[in-house]
Amino acid sequence: MERNEIEGMFGNVKGKLSGYVVAYREDMAMVLALVKFLAYNMYVVYFLLLFLARLWPVYLLLPISLTGF
Repeated sequence: MERNEIEGMFGNVKGKLSGYVVAYREDMAMVLALVKFLAYNMYVVYFLLLFLARLWPVYLLLPISLTGF
């Protein structure tokens, strides 16, 4: 008896939420893609800055004519 009540409850919840999920599935996919894109760009910028930070002392040792100052 309890199992039937629990399954009925979950069936009602699934029935009520299925329309919501179908309606916003494309929006959720677009938001997820945007979040992944931003996270990847932040990852790339972070490691690019680390790489440039390692080269910065070498840049300071260059002759003045090469640096443009």
